[in-house]
Amino acid sequence: MKITHDKQIGRFLWGAGPLPDGADMLGTVERQPGDIGAFIRLRTGWYVQGNAGSIRSLDQRQVQVVMEGVAHEC
Repeated sequence: MKITHDKQIGRFLWGAGPLPDGADMLGTVERQPGDIGAFIRLRTGWYVQGNAGSIRSLDQRQVQVVMEGVAHEC
């Protein structure tokens, strides 16, 4: 899994519609090569991948590990 903080690309991958109520666009997430989408945190704190207005759950433990690595790289 790869996470970026590129909100502009994340918004493009999500599409023109609004995010779910209370959600935050954080950037992009790539599960595996070619499977990329918007990286979104829902109001509940759950991290998901969004593509064209639909959401898919992410492995929350894997997200935490990757985000810790991203924070150390910044």
